[in-house]
Amino acid sequence: MTLAAAIVSLIALLPLAFIVWVGIHTGWDTVVALIFRPRVGALLVNTILLVVLAVPIA
Repeated sequence: MTLAAAIVSLIALLPLAFIVWVGIHTGWDTVVALIFRPRVGALLVNTILLVVLAVPIA
C-alpha cells in the first residue's frame, strides 16, 4: 500500500516538475514575464475567493 501511495504521489508531482524544467530551460526573464501578468493575478484572486467561500460551507 505504501508503494502505491508513493507512485501516486510521484505521478501527482509530474506537472510541477515539468513546469520547473521548462522554467529552467526558458530562462528567468521569460518565466517572470509569464507569471507576473494580469491574467495570472486574476486567476489567483479567483482561486483564493473560491477557497475562502467554499471551505466554510463544506
